[in-house]
Amino acid sequence: MKFLALLKRTSPSIFFFALIVSVISGVCSTYVIQLVHQFAGQGIESDPLFSYKFMGAVILFGITGVLSSYFISVLTQSMIFKLRTELSSKILNASFQKTEKNLDKILPVLTADINFVSASMNRLPPVVTGLATAIGCIVYMFILSWKMTLGSMALFGISFIVNYLALPYLKKYSEAARDVWDKIHKNFEGVVYGMKELKLNKQHRVNFIQTNIGPNCEEENKYRVKEEVLYAVSSRIVEMILLMGIGIFIINMASIPWMDKDEFGDFLLVLLFTVAPLATVSGFLKHIKRTQVSLKKIDDIGVSLVEEPDFETKELDYSKWNPATDPLFSFQNVFFSYDSQSEDEKFSIGPINLDVKKQEIIYVIGGNGSGKTTFIKMLTGLYVPTQGDIKLKGQDITEEQLDNYRKHFAGVFTDYYLFDDLMHIDPSIVDREANNLLKELEIDHKVKITDGHISTTQLSYGQRKRLAMMVAILEDKDVYIFDEWAANQDPYFKEIFYVRILPQLKAKGKTIIAISHDEKYFEHADRVVKMMDGQLIEVKH
Repeated sequence: MKFLALLKRTSPSIFFFALIVSVISGVCSTYVIQLVHQFAGQGIESDPLFSYKFMGAVILFGITGVLSSYFISVLTQSMIFKLRTELSSKILNASFQKTEKNLDKILPVLTADINFVSASMNRLPPVVTGLATAIGCIVYMFILSWKMTLGSMALFGISFIVNYLALPYLKKYSEAARDVWDKIHKNFEGVVYGMKELKLNKQHRVNFIQTNIGPNCEEENKYRVKEEVLYAVSSRIVEMILLMGIGIFIINMASIPWMDKDEFGDFLLVLLFTVAPLATVSGFLKHIKRTQVSLKKIDDIGVSLVEEPDFETKELDYSKWNPATDPLFSFQNVFFSYDSQSEDEKFSIGPINLDVKKQEIIYVIGGNGSGKTTFIKMLTGLYVPTQGDIKLKGQDITEEQLDNYRKHFAGVFTDYYLFDDLMHIDPSIVDREANNLLKELEIDHKVKITDGHISTTQLSYGQRKRLAMMVAILEDKDVYIFDEWAANQDPYFKEIFYVRILPQLKAKGKTIIAISHDEKYFEHADRVVKMMDGQLIEVKH
């Protein structure tokens, strides 16, 4: 089974210790059953050390059971930690363009699937102990009567076949329910992020619940009920087979020459003790199938995300670059097109030819759908051009140099995410500039910087955007990208942005690319370029 292989690979030594103590726990459990059986048949007087043996076995069973739970818990949580960190790393190291297309699948995997694997693994300790106990009981049953044990094993075999036949259907319903969960997760995103729109329109609110959330939840419930009912039916059939088998033995005892009534009574006691741990093991089969479905989803996401090569690159030689005369970076006949089979998404931009000098302020304008955002993503190296050359300080930027190229950029995108820590930023810059920026952006009365952390991000939309700009400025990069930053600011802060902040950045030697529609402030730009139908046109120079 894949999850057992994952556990073993996580830490072979801990896996070995967990296995050993689980076996010891099972042996102790079996020994306790043997002592109970001995007491029932011969009484306590037959063994003067009975009390010590019994108490010792029970104590050892308890200790090894706790150790088994501890080792398996450490192992499972280490495995979950590894799954989470490796998948997160894979997502962040993957092509941004590929990741962007899979966002609706990535979040359910990071939340639902990994959490379910974790919950399933937490059920493992009693299952391992139960399996060890069942094996020990079966061995003891062989000692009591190998003939009756073979008969019992036939019953166990039939029970196993019933469970085995049910497994493909359990997996089928679990997969179907999990596929529907992707839709439900998307619906929940609508509830959270579309709350304003839904609150404004009651009909939209009602329709969203009735035509989206309701049907999807109902469909998932249908598959989950089928899964639970099938599991319940298979479990009850197994129990019925075992009980009916015992009944057949009892009814036909007189006609079976190798069965003795007294011997069968002793054997039956051990057999009944064996059923409970076997039921625990059998009950875990449903969780195994759900876990396999979740692990497959995790694998599928990993396969669909093409990791960018992790090149060990040296710093480029910029010694021949002259900042006074040479462009900081340039695009030469650069094209980009979306890799999509859909006619609606076959949008492309290019050819783009652009030289940007150090300390330039360039405004990018253009209508919706003209390619501004695509251009910015390509400009920052998030999208890889399908054709053309990019140069940074006179050096060609190849695939090997993409990460090196990206580190020269910082900014605020329209769909930015505001992190609450500044640990990636030079502490001396934070100490020197953070408080001044907070005051200049007039959020110092709400936000404090303490030990590299932002005290709160629970601010108004405009305040959050100002805070995001502060973080970008503190990163102290060569080029700043502001994607319609001023669009949601009031006139007062627009004035601060265009007339004070951008010139201050320019004075520090920074280059600014700002998507803007504020014609009032075009005079503060060194250049204005326009995106129109994927083409970049110079408007002001």
